[in-house]
Amino acid sequence: KYEVNFSASTKALPSQSFSRGRPPICYTCIMTEKIDVKGAALVLVQGDKVLLQLRDDKPGISYPNCWTFAGAGYIEQGEEPLAKRELLEETGYVSKTPLPLMVETYTLPNGKVMQAHRFYEIYDGTQEIKCYEGQKMEFKSVDEASLLKLKPGVLETMEKAIEKSHQ
Repeated sequence: KYEVNFSASTKALPSQSFSRGRPPICYTCIMTEKIDVKGAALVLVQGDKVLLQLRDDKPGISYPNCWTFAGAGYIEQGEEPLAKRELLEETGYVSKTPLPLMVETYTLPNGKVMQAHRFYEIYDGTQEIKCYEGQKMEFKSVDEASLLKLKPGVLETMEKAIEKSHQ
């Protein structure tokens, strides 16, 4: 089975032009039969922005001091509504109708292969977003996010979630 590997190089050829001033991620296909860990995230969309979390700057965590999606975590055996629970725990937001967005497989910095299930939901505009985990939570546009230190794959997932939310 071929999957997208987000640990791939971000180096580009000298002749390539960059959209939004950033080099493209050079995706590679990998053969993978072994998934070490599974995770999920719920991407909360508000118009042309997505809720992002600035992760803590602590040693020992994946992607410290990087922006990623609030409401992301590892799936423990038998756990289904992970993304809704994680979003609630991290922001206080009660998700109502998350919709499937994508499944991606990539290699974590520790070498383990992660299969991540992504969902999206349109922000209801009434619930207050709090920050119970990480340094802060903010809605960011793709252009704003492209200037930040991001976990790999965040911009592409943001674009897809925003596009789907407008359909």
